[in-house]
Amino acid sequence: DTDERRERDEGVRAIIASRGRVIDKSMVALLVALVASSSPTSVWFDCAADEKIVAPNITFSNVSSSPDPVVHGAQQVIRKVVHYNGTDTLTNVTATLSQYWKVLGKWVRFLKIDTDVCKEHAGACPFAPGDAHALTTHHPPLHWGTPYGWYRSKQVFTNTLTGERLGCLDERFEYCKDSNSCKKDSSA
Repeated sequence: DTDERRERDEGVRAIIASRGRVIDKSMVALLVALVASSSPTSVWFDCAADEKIVAPNITFSNVSSSPDPVVHGAQQVIRKVVHYNGTDTLTNVTATLSQYWKVLGKWVRFLKIDTDVCKEHAGACPFAPGDAHALTTHHPPLHWGTPYGWYRSKQVFTNTLTGERLGCLDERFEYCKDSNSCKKDSSA
């Protein structure tokens, strides 16, 4: 237990020290171990196949939402490691975000926006072949009138200069009044 706690503390210190910079493979392995030790209700998956991106040059790992579940009044922090497997260095990357709310078992899109990954995440660019970047996004508490339930963020990453779609991430999380009122619906 003490060794696990020490490893976890070292991992947290390393994440803080990286602050979005390129991380090496040993750091990625440590992040995988840290994330695997929790039992989240949020879910994520690579959606490149859904978007017909045959050979994605961007893939993801260690995606998490904190707190999990997101509760009324809490700030949400999303963390993910973005892996670039392309052959050319990228200096301009756009993420098209489609935001959904699950209503009566159906996903309803309520927002679609383009974001500049390089401007939103200091130190994320350039993406050189083989790079892995740890990205963190801080969201303020949701508006007081936001309905409780499941939410989804589908993110399609694109080379801004060429229009080539590079990869896709689909994140889903539950928003509840408090942690006792969550349904923990695994079919999100």
